[in-house]
This record gives sequence, C-alpha cells and structure tokens, in this order.
Amino acid sequence: ANMSILFVNGPPFSPHFWLGVQDRLKSQNIESHAIDFLQTTSSVSQAAEYLQDYSITHNIKTLVAHGLGVPAALEASTLVPLDHPT
Repeated sequence: ANMSILFVNGPPFSPHFWLGVQDRLKSQNIESHAIDFLQTTSSVSQAAEYLQDYSITHNIKTLVAHGLGVPAALEASTLVPLDHPT
C-alpha cells in the first residue's frame, strides 16, 4: 500500500503550517493530508475518534502533530495501529 501521512495541528498553528512539507512530499509521490482538530470538534476524545476513522479511511501510516493537535494525535495513535506516530 502507498504511504500516507496525516498532519494534525491545533492552535497556535493552522493547516497552512504544513503546506511546504506537503509540497515536498508530493514531489516524492507521497500522499499527505492536513487536519485542524478544532475544525472537527472541540473535544480531544472526539477528535481522536475522528482521526482514527480518517486514518483507517485514508490508509494513514504516519501521524505527525503540532500545537494543541498533539493530545488528540496521541490519543488517536492508541486507537489505530500506525507505523510512525510522531
């Protein structure tokens, strides 16, 4: 299966924080997605469930988080098997 990376952010960062990284990954034919967990929910637990579902649907194998997205990403990484939760 193809590698797919999910970038998760929260305040003080927006999904635009990841654009340069995503451009570099795209040039290497690596698929990536960026999510602002506060746009999906204000609850870390609900965000983790959303990230879990999103990860399964999009075959996410690597999860990278920054800002207040870190707690949701950490919880999500316990719910879905990832190769490299970062």
